[in-house]
Amino acid sequence: MQDSPSRRDTRAAQLVDSMLESAAADDRTDYLRRGRRHAGLNDDQLLCGWVAAFKALVTEQCDETKRALSDLSVELDLRGFHPGDGLVREEMKVIREMICQGRESPAREGCR
Repeated sequence: MQDSPSRRDTRAAQLVDSMLESAAADDRTDYLRRGRRHAGLNDDQLLCGWVAAFKALVTEQCDETKRALSDLSVELDLRGFHPGDGLVREEMKVIREMICQGRESPAREGCR
C-alpha cells in the first residue's frame, strides 16, 4: 500500500526538521567548544552583529561569513532571543530565491 502525498509530505517535513535540529545542535556544540566568542556583547550589539552578518551572507557566502552568522545565532539562542526574519526580510527573500534556483551569492569578493 502506497502512502498518500500528504503523508509523504509530512514525513519529508519531519525529516527536514530533524536535519535542521541536528545541524543547530552541532553549531551550538562547536560554538561552545570554541569559547562563546560573543558572550561579552550586550543584546543590542549582538543583534546588530547578527543583522550585519545575515545581510553579508547575501553577497559573501564564504566560510567566515557563515561561521559568523552561526555563532551570533547560537549566542542569541543561548540567551533565549529569537529575532526572526523581520529585520532581514529582503535578504531572506534573496536567499530563498538563490536556494530555489540552486545558486550561490552573486558576488564572493568579500571572501578570502
